[in-house]
Amino acid sequence: MKKMFLIYAFVTAFLMLTTNISAQRVKDTPVTSAIENADQNFVPFRIQSDFQGAYLNNADSVVSRIQSIGDWELNMLSSPTRRTYVNFEDAVPGNDPSKPPPFLSASVPVRFLAQCPSDL
Repeated sequence: MKKMFLIYAFVTAFLMLTTNISAQRVKDTPVTSAIENADQNFVPFRIQSDFQGAYLNNADSVVSRIQSIGDWELNMLSSPTRRTYVNFEDAVPGNDPSKPPPFLSASVPVRFLAQCPSDL
């Protein structure tokens, strides 16, 4: 009976420990994201910020976080104010001209998702 109780206590403690560890891993980490507008020679990038400063998690309905699986997400699709300038004006050679992009350039709400390897 004593052996059975010790085994039960050990298994219960192990399950509580592993449940606590896995519960800690599922949390997202809020981060501040910044988008640069030009390189060091002032050549503008094809993707630029909206010149309103960094994108802060939970500010203006923006999501800026490292997801529990390690991927980075910047999502402003629900934001009434935050945007990103996107430029599609230089077509890739060989593209079908009958299938143009939805716009050539515009400031639009976007969602970026970067899948990050776990070994970094």
